[in-house]
Amino acid sequence: MKGSSPAEFRDQGHALVDLLADHLEAMARREGPVLPRTSPDELVRQFEKGLAATTDVVSLARVVLATSNHLHHPRYVGHQVTAPLPATALLAMLGHLLNNGMAVYEMGPAATAMERVCLRWMASKLGFPAAADGVLTFTMSHPPPGAGNCITETVEVDLGGG
Repeated sequence: MKGSSPAEFRDQGHALVDLLADHLEAMARREGPVLPRTSPDELVRQFEKGLAATTDVVSLARVVLATSNHLHHPRYVGHQVTAPLPATALLAMLGHLLNNGMAVYEMGPAATAMERVCLRWMASKLGFPAAADGVLTFTMSHPPPGAGNCITETVEVDLGGG
């Protein structure tokens, strides 16, 4: 797939951002369906045929856009997730390129520092003392049968009490 050299990455990145901006504009105009009307088996067949032939990021992105739920469409009713802010998509690209995990500080110093600032801000909004600190986690738990996907967000806070 193209996009391995810095120049190819730049070209593909600009083209992808243009495609996604066009997608957001089309959604704002209420163009196209909110949900794809393709069966899971049909999508698997499409991707089995198409992935091998895809040579660039933008071509793959076009297929993914055409076969995905369109959360930015005004007719979308969020039943599990909401439409992300476009800026978060750009920052996610940065995070994925750097691939700095946070298992240890040395692997993700910037992300670790931002997490602590965010957590302290949240703690202050909740009325916790200035010494409050902790860790943010996001997990998918195993729901009971029939409950669908259960998303749990956990904030562990040390109230500085010793």
